[in-house]
Amino acid sequence: MRDEIAKRAKIQELRRAARDGAQGLVAPMRVDVDAVVAAFATVIAPETDDVPRIDERAGLVIIGGPDFTTGISRKPGNLVLNWRKLTAVVPDVAIAAAAALSGPPWVGFMVALYIWNRIWRGAEERLSDVEASVMYALWKHRGDGNRIAEDVGLAKTNAARKGFGLAPLTNAAYQRALDTLLRIECVKLVGGVIELRESVRISYS
Repeated sequence: MRDEIAKRAKIQELRRAARDGAQGLVAPMRVDVDAVVAAFATVIAPETDDVPRIDERAGLVIIGGPDFTTGISRKPGNLVLNWRKLTAVVPDVAIAAAAALSGPPWVGFMVALYIWNRIWRGAEERLSDVEASVMYALWKHRGDGNRIAEDVGLAKTNAARKGFGLAPLTNAAYQRALDTLLRIECVKLVGGVIELRESVRISYS
């Protein structure tokens, strides 16, 4: 039997993290945090089942009763945070006005980064439009294998930021943002090529 109560509790935890990540945002940058959670996270409920017990006195398999306690087997639930899934519903800069997520697209990425950091890494860290716009641009312009050259990432980030009405990043600011994304395990960097981590799976009970 699926534990829908545990599932709802996990979804509420995600929504609290999303609301915390969106604190301080003002119109027109507000975002529908429930939409971010729905786009970014997939929550599968834990399952419990009765497990037959052996009545050693009689050599019988039983399913509970007045003299024997029914065994309970619990399969943990799974939470998947998926950047590809989020990216699919966040529009490109050119069609941002038709966003499925209200507010500029980078705002949804900022909230998702906060969820990722808190739920996956158990860390609290205030993130900004800098990391969010970098993550947005890397995912929107990734190539095969979810990879993109480091220098191309900077150019695509600044093109996106121009579309958002944000100031361009210097190379130093871009490198600091990449360092943050590396630290929170969203990306890998090998030989000047950024590899994006698509998802993580987290068990819960």
